[in-house]
Amino acid sequence: MRNLIIIFILISFNASAFGQCEYSNPTSELGIGLLGYNTESDRPFIFEAFNDRNLSDKFCSWDIYDYEAPSPFCAKFHKPDYGIVQVVVLDSVGDAYKVLVNEKDIKYVPKSTNYIFWTWEEYLTDSHGIRRSIENNDFKNQPIKEKPNDSSETVQIPDDKHELLCVLEVKGDWIKVKYDCFYNSSKNPNEGMPCSTYIADCPSSATGWLRWRIGNRIIVDIFLMA
Repeated sequence: MRNLIIIFILISFNASAFGQCEYSNPTSELGIGLLGYNTESDRPFIFEAFNDRNLSDKFCSWDIYDYEAPSPFCAKFHKPDYGIVQVVVLDSVGDAYKVLVNEKDIKYVPKSTNYIFWTWEEYLTDSHGIRRSIENNDFKNQPIKEKPNDSSETVQIPDDKHELLCVLEVKGDWIKVKYDCFYNSSKNPNEGMPCSTYIADCPSSATGWLRWRIGNRIIVDIFLMA
């Protein structure tokens, strides 16, 4: 049985009780990383955002577990009932993060232990893994390359039913990935673990480079950190 993180991450969600938000929403930029609520915090899960960098003009104070309340915005990764509200960070400015909500609306979130900031490199390398997109026909068969350029030789990986690739390195629009040799096992000993914690136990797995973004579009499926 696949862990629950995979079940809800890779489904394309339609409009829901939270408003016209998909699971993954378009943004005009991908910025420097993502900001999400710290689910290990002992404080209530209230996502606060402001219209100004001085944090004096409040835009919202959103209890994401109040399922009857409409969502005040769409996050880049948006699944509030699973604790996932992750917005693109454009910059760090004083006591706040400058973020994008919806597609291109700029807001500010206070820096506090209630939130976690990940650079894109941290987010990708610490994730549970990635795979080539299954929803986007333009990219679901994109080749894995020996080097981070399109003219490099193609790397072959096992033709298994399911694919999970572990991100080893990020270089611009490219990621170095390693095939997860455990993922198709009926008794996966690493179920639910970030792939970085066990990928070294796949010493002979194929390794290569893959594009993860084109401009402001993410073109791989990411098994997210909640």
